[in-house]
Amino acid sequence: MSKDEFEKQIRKNKFAEWAMVHGNYYGTSKEVISSAAEQGKTVLLDIDVQGAASLRNLYSKSCLMVFITPPSLMELGKRLKARGTDNEQAIEKRLKNAASEMGRTSEFDHVIINDSLERAYEELKKLVKKHLLRPATDLNG
Repeated sequence: MSKDEFEKQIRKNKFAEWAMVHGNYYGTSKEVISSAAEQGKTVLLDIDVQGAASLRNLYSKSCLMVFITPPSLMELGKRLKARGTDNEQAIEKRLKNAASEMGRTSEFDHVIINDSLERAYEELKKLVKKHLLRPATDLNG
């Protein structure tokens, strides 16, 4: 949607979480989450720590919060440089943001260190399966 439409939806409180990142709006519609829940579906979101905090406030009992982190900031820097998609300034900004977010891991239910993609993926799958097998709770928390 356009920037104007997104801002209109923000004012109407239509998002469970939203943020402006690198000059672009991103958000998760409350309607999408509610619709999925009504259909018995599970929603998996890849969001930042601010978005996670917003979702925890809205859907506390239904959320499984997992923080996936690189083994270190140095390793993250290597990965970002190897991608070749960002200039040095953008990488430095991402590393600064990552350091701040990594300082908030205590706000999450689980932390997965992504030192091996296959191992981290298996760990995430086990956590999600365990979460989905627990007794159903009210989506609104």
